[in-house]
Amino acid sequence: MRPYLSEKANRKPGKRIAWPIACAIFACAAVSVIWDDVALNDWSGVAIGLVLLGLCLWPVLKEIKHLIRQRQARALAFILEQEQESVVSIDRIQSAAHMQKVGEKLRDLLKAGYLQDIFVNGDEVTLTAPDARVIKQCVVSI
Repeated sequence: MRPYLSEKANRKPGKRIAWPIACAIFACAAVSVIWDDVALNDWSGVAIGLVLLGLCLWPVLKEIKHLIRQRQARALAFILEQEQESVVSIDRIQSAAHMQKVGEKLRDLLKAGYLQDIFVNGDEVTLTAPDARVIKQCVVSI
């Protein structure tokens, strides 16, 4: 397990994905109803269909947002794990990550609970997780 990722970032979709898939199916049905109501000039039906479409798409968009944040958190945690120093500049992370606005993304991922043990201070990132590269020593008594 990576030291800078929280449980939220390590969570696998599993049962979480079933609900957005069902909502996507209902959203397709809502689009079909809206299409028919537009053809019939039934504007009250179109309004109700748009509300249902919005309600059905909300969980789908939320899951997509979660997957994007999860991928960004994993990429940034991998880069931070490779660092040898406890204080790293944001420019250095940005050049390694090939992302724009890394400081803002780090702050957002910290607020959302995808990253942990990181403090962003202006243009520097302080890493506070214990060193993950320490190998446990085995003691054998004879």
